Amino acid sequence: MRAYLRRKIKAKLQNYRVALNKPDENLPTRLSKIKSVAILGGGIAGISATANLSERGFNTVLFEKSDYLGGKVGSWTFESNGETLRAEHGFHAFFRQYYNLREFMKKIDSFKHLIPIDDYVIMFGEQETQGFKGLDNTPGLNVLGMRKQGIFNWFTFVNPFSIPFLNLLSFNPKTLLKN
Repeated sequence: MRAYLRRKIKAKLQNYRVALNKPDENLPTRLSKIKSVAILGGGIAGISATANLSERGFNTVLFEKSDYLGGKVGSWTFESNGETLRAEHGFHAFFRQYYNLREFMKKIDSFKHLIPIDDYVIMFGEQETQGFKGLDNTPGLNVLGMRKQGIFNWFTFVNPFSIPFLNLLSFNPKTLLKN
């Protein structure tokens, strides 16, 4: 039954990849005349825009107010009590479903710095933890698995305050294209 549901869900979600735009194949991939463009912000989006536009022949200039690139995934050094320390914004998970980001990270040769983890564990309370290892990775079925692990219960589905949460379970690719 689970295999059948997985196939149906994957088909409904268009193999988990939904094109938000369709490039016009008749247009050139590179400029015939160089144009200049300024990119503001050296986070992941700014770095990606700079790389992609540069590949297409734009003369790009990337402006970043910090002295490091990466935005929220970047890190920087600082001095404290005569010691140089490195700081960052905290843990970052690049889940496998972020295939565009992962492919871009391979392209700029930063993917090699990702460290696979066995489980994504959330710590709360005094000694309590909640992991996600072993959950079905099929949308919908993973929600049922979270219920089985005690992350939430059946009341979550009938509680009026859970309605925003339940909206996560709906999917309509046409609504993605409206914006």
